[in-house]
Amino acid sequence: MRFTALLLLTLISILWTQTASIVMKAAVGETITVECPQATQQKHHEIWWCKKTSYNYCNQISSIDGARVWNGYARTSIANTNGNIFVTIQQLQKTDTGTYWCGPQQHNILRPLDVIVLEVFSVLWTQTASIVMKAAVGETITVECPQATQQKHQEIWWCKITSETRCNHIPIIDGDRVWNVDARTSITNTNGNISLTIQQLEETDAGTYWCGSRYQNTLHALDVVILKVFSGRWEPILSEVSGVVGNAATIPCLFTEKERLYQKFLCKATSVNKCIIIASSNGVPENRNNGNVSITIDNSYNFIVTMNNIDKGNEGEYWCGAEKINDIKIVAIRNLTITEGNSEVPSNGQSKISSLEWYIILTVVPGLLILLLLVLFIFRKKMQKSARDQGKNENENAEPQILVTKFDREAEDMITYSTVGIQTPAQRGENSTIYANLKNTKAQKASIVVNSSESVEYSTLMFGSKCNDDTIPKQDSINIES
Repeated sequence: MRFTALLLLTLISILWTQTASIVMKAAVGETITVECPQATQQKHHEIWWCKKTSYNYCNQISSIDGARVWNGYARTSIANTNGNIFVTIQQLQKTDTGTYWCGPQQHNILRPLDVIVLEVFSVLWTQTASIVMKAAVGETITVECPQATQQKHQEIWWCKITSETRCNHIPIIDGDRVWNVDARTSITNTNGNISLTIQQLEETDAGTYWCGSRYQNTLHALDVVILKVFSGRWEPILSEVSGVVGNAATIPCLFTEKERLYQKFLCKATSVNKCIIIASSNGVPENRNNGNVSITIDNSYNFIVTMNNIDKGNEGEYWCGAEKINDIKIVAIRNLTITEGNSEVPSNGQSKISSLEWYIILTVVPGLLILLLLVLFIFRKKMQKSARDQGKNENENAEPQILVTKFDREAEDMITYSTVGIQTPAQRGENSTIYANLKNTKAQKASIVVNSSESVEYSTLMFGSKCNDDTIPKQDSINIES
């Protein structure tokens, strides 16, 4: 090792005030790349990468001096890429957890300009946010760290996430010692409670923050805060959701394709600018139960939260949101109203329809109606074609029919047939007399006026013979046309 006693003694005066500037978290087996921005400014000197092993000693791992590169470990490499110094550690192990220095070495004196705290987990980082805060540009907010307060006897850190595995350190408090990097941000211990204050907010302050304790080269992110900074007026989509004591209430949060890979969350507002998360999940479709709260994410990226056995304490305002590193979105606000009574039939006699049910009705039902109309249209076309084909076959096989005119039908309707029965003398009696005035045939024909519109009646008269007088024709019936 090129570390000399003179080097160690010189470093003592520097290490008293040197504090880590970057915090990184990664899982076992992952690969990380660390940039040394301050050391890059001294790249004309030999740049060292070493791991701190005690208060005033650092174990050299890699170094670069112009084109000369030295790596003491196969998994670690240092490089100068386009004038920037980078260090890469592959296949991370738990033993890689610790504090690292990156800086120039000149005349046996090492100046640690970049200090990195690396925490390697045995599993992937799964800490989810517990608090959501919103504020307008130019405002001042104060954030409490309730979990970190319980570890106030240790060093408390506040940092902002810049990637999936990296958190940039801002202020630190360790007892009476306080270190703040940003003039607008300060950390304090007031009556034993750790709190953070950010003044004159900017849109770039939006993002996810960690507040936790650092002990034995390990940072424990105890409180995770999502900060939404907006410009202009705060005008989210507001809708009403109702529920009944003892039943379940469903709060739908509708997202778009843009939020597909975002972390979804639903939080309950406790003040104008603060909200406590009650449910969160990543963007993949899933169904998950957590006590009285169940979460469903469908293929349309909708985040649906159902709270079972609700009471009046669940009543209030809820925020639907999504976050991904520094992109924070609050897409809607749901106001949950809880009443006593029967959830099936409200007092007004009308059934209540939730927002989710309305969403299903307005999206699914029209599609089903269109599909039904399409099926009916196709079925009607087929029936018409079948009827045309059947009629064509019947016309080809049909026999000729006799043509019946309107006159024939009217004439048939106008003909009336009557039968008259005449009694015999024996039936009538001797004193009965029958009179009939008949014209001869020629006179009848002469008086007949043919009118096709008049009806024709036929009568049949039956006569019986009284004597054998030759003047009376011996025919039993006479047809009389009238």
